Amino acid sequence: MILSDQRLSDATPALWYVTNGDAIVGPVGTDLLLRGITSARIPDDCLVTQESWQEWRNLVEIRELSAIGPVPFWTDGPTVPAPRVPEELVARAHDAGEALLFAMHAAVTAVRATAGLVHRVREPFVGLVTSSAHGPGVDDQLGHVIPHADPALALAHERKILIGHPGESLAERAIARRFSSCTDPCEGELRGVAMVPVFDGDRLLAMLELARTDHPFRTGDTETLLQIAQIVSRR
Repeated sequence: MILSDQRLSDATPALWYVTNGDAIVGPVGTDLLLRGITSARIPDDCLVTQESWQEWRNLVEIRELSAIGPVPFWTDGPTVPAPRVPEELVARAHDAGEALLFAMHAAVTAVRATAGLVHRVREPFVGLVTSSAHGPGVDDQLGHVIPHADPALALAHERKILIGHPGESLAERAIARRFSSCTDPCEGELRGVAMVPVFDGDRLLAMLELARTDHPFRTGDTETLLQIAQIVSRR
């Protein structure tokens, strides 16, 4: 899902199939699917798919749910507190590079990411270079130059935050390739990717990218990532 991006709707309305693991219901239209979720008739642990897909997906992976915000949780259990953004950690940084390093660790902790990368602008002609890495198997990305035509970078220049499924769009696939080395039998396959740009005034300073192997990112994580990026911008 791209925050603040507007996508044209398909000519043919989407039809969904829903399963709770025991039974499959469908096809149903998007409006009926959303009403079922908001009314708790479709529990948050159900999976959905479309005829053109090759797999079932969790509700939090469906971009259409951005119309209603974060997926409501109806299952019993303790309330999960909102993640705390440690502003004082970034405030202690001596320079932009250290602030971005602290921001990456704060983002990884806040949204429970498996791995994170910082791509920092290197002037005058190099562009974005991977300057920090956190997580299993991603150290080999250090020093990597992000191509000027990279689709995730194009969104960053437009001040857009990206959060979604690794195979959903060109930008998400580009991010997934940079985290491909952190997927192994122990860690599992990528379930979610995210990107948030960091600006210094009107100038793009860096791009933070995150990946999860245990669970997709939640729609509400966009607000947390935006807060962290704004903290670095102010710093």
